[in-house]
Amino acid sequence: MPQSDVAVHRRDRSTVTKVPGQRADIQALRAVAVLLVVFYHLWPGRLGGGFVGVDVFFVISGFLITGHLAREAETSGRIDLGQFWARRAHRLLPASLLVVVATCVATVVWVPDSRWKQFFDQALGSTFYVQNWVLAHAATDYSASGEAPSAFQHFWSLSVEEQFYLVIPVVLGLTLWAGRASHRLMVAVVAVVTAASFAWSVHLTHDDPAGAYFVTTTRAWELGLGALLALLGAKHLHRVPPVTSWIGMAMIAASALAFGGDTPFPGYAAALPVVGAVLVLATVRHDRVFAAVAGWRPVQWVGDASYSIYLWHWPIFVIAPFVLDHGLALLERLTILALTLLLGHVSLRWVERPLRITGSRRASWSDPSLRIIVGLVVLAVLTALGGKALLAQHQAEARELERQFRADTRCFGAPAMQNDCGRPPVVVPALSLLRDDYVDDSECWSAGDKLNYDACSFGPRTGAALKVAVVGDSHSNALIPAYQRMAREKGWRVDVRGRAGCYPLDVRLRGAPSFTRPCLEWGAEVQKIVERGDYDLVIVTHSERSTAGAADTPEQRFDDTVTGLRRSWKGFVDSGAEVIALQDVPRIRQPRLACAERPDEEALRCAVPRAGLFPEGGDTQRVASRGMPGVSYVRTSDLLCTDTECPLVIGGVRVYRNAIHLTKTFATSLAPLLARRIETAAAAAERR
Repeated sequence: MPQSDVAVHRRDRSTVTKVPGQRADIQALRAVAVLLVVFYHLWPGRLGGGFVGVDVFFVISGFLITGHLAREAETSGRIDLGQFWARRAHRLLPASLLVVVATCVATVVWVPDSRWKQFFDQALGSTFYVQNWVLAHAATDYSASGEAPSAFQHFWSLSVEEQFYLVIPVVLGLTLWAGRASHRLMVAVVAVVTAASFAWSVHLTHDDPAGAYFVTTTRAWELGLGALLALLGAKHLHRVPPVTSWIGMAMIAASALAFGGDTPFPGYAAALPVVGAVLVLATVRHDRVFAAVAGWRPVQWVGDASYSIYLWHWPIFVIAPFVLDHGLALLERLTILALTLLLGHVSLRWVERPLRITGSRRASWSDPSLRIIVGLVVLAVLTALGGKALLAQHQAEARELERQFRADTRCFGAPAMQNDCGRPPVVVPALSLLRDDYVDDSECWSAGDKLNYDACSFGPRTGAALKVAVVGDSHSNALIPAYQRMAREKGWRVDVRGRAGCYPLDVRLRGAPSFTRPCLEWGAEVQKIVERGDYDLVIVTHSERSTAGAADTPEQRFDDTVTGLRRSWKGFVDSGAEVIALQDVPRIRQPRLACAERPDEEALRCAVPRAGLFPEGGDTQRVASRGMPGVSYVRTSDLLCTDTECPLVIGGVRVYRNAIHLTKTFATSLAPLLARRIETAAAAAERR
């Protein structure tokens, strides 16, 4: 959230200024933007659209930076790219790199090493300002679903701005080189890019909302509108009436109050806060009330330090629960707010200002401040890589400790729920191995644009006792270790096919077209493949947390999903197979799941109340319970829970890799119990 000075055409005494060449109203707008973001993160239920503060920052950055470049071009007839980038580096890098290093150190000290890989990978992405693309990839990576955010997630917006700073001076410089009417050409080029980015933002937000949120191409138009204002309005802003700023502030406030997590964003919705910010920036004459509020010292105090406040607030918010070993109550959140403001101003005074290049000073390779910045880059990289190296060491040690414990199959993992077992000697997988303890078999997995209909095949190709097809989403694929063990120990042939968030269902789906179109296509083709496959059993399971239908009401969506499942399963039954529907595993909320990431002695005592985790009447159960011929429902709740609670560690094995997926280790231990129930259900179906 960088700052810069901007020239002001003062033709009215009501123009809000702080010092010559600097607009206090822009500092006030920065204060509003950063406080929206901070309050949104601290109290998301109270300010559901506070994330629009980032969009306000984008407009400010586009306006100030483009205005600076345009004035340089007008004065000297050229843009000094080296000096521009040097000034940006001096302005932005010291504070951000300090936060990266400090957060890496705090991660090693307080954060469980189960989270280290995610944190340190994103630390590197933040150091090189590509964090937005790292997060865009993670948003479309289904194996990452259910993961809590890292302490570096907020660097995505800084990455977008840095990428803008790399491109915009080159674009404007090329227009200077292209012809005499350079200013008009600048306006035309920026307008075309802005319009194209907005169109793409609308399209991708509808088509792929998860990826659209972070990528530069969907956000460039927000910076572009600020840039156009700087290019078109510099000589005419004094004509804008004072009331315009109030209208702009009202638009920003309305979006912060009305928007929420279900608002398609950025897309069309982002236009409300973005245009609001443009209106505030376009107003240089203000009434006395606006001038008094904007010039109020606390407002200016927050605006001056907005960049550092933004940098520090999120790592403190994410790491604080690990330090405190419990969730954040009101007092803790207020303390985080106070600490954020304090660190923001310490960083401003002792890091940002001393290393900033201002006035006529020019950057030089011999400049000591440049050597400090290079040193911070090296330190940030070494700190992140050192964390990854320490993680690798922890993993090697953990594998050696776990090797002997796995031999006791009677008390290892799921069977311990049914046997009299003592305290396990160790908890596995170790925290350093937890996030990697999952199945990632591309042979039978389809995700994104990849439509893969191949099966992971386990067991004998001929002479199998049973020929089994497994179809479902990631909750089904998480059981692949169990299917492998079934095939090996029972002599079954098991073919597994899975797709992220999908299963055979011939109803109109709810979600973005980038998800629904390939999902329906995959489900229809897999349905045909299984029906032609001469299978004895078809095992189906999927997430029952939300219904897939696209009707207007939840009740109708549920009914549509049940109807679609009945049609799909009838096709399997008509092909000669018995259908076994497995009960879905419960979703564990992240704050409760964090208990299992404590040291072994504490993790063994972690459990969540069973009430509400297995709601009766889910779509799978509803279809099976209606007496549909050839369909059996297999409960798994007693394999995961007692009558009153669901332990997060069973038989010394951590049950969950994240909020919605089993660990590979626990799924493997579940195999003999699951196979026995599937055999029983299949035998009962044959007798009917």
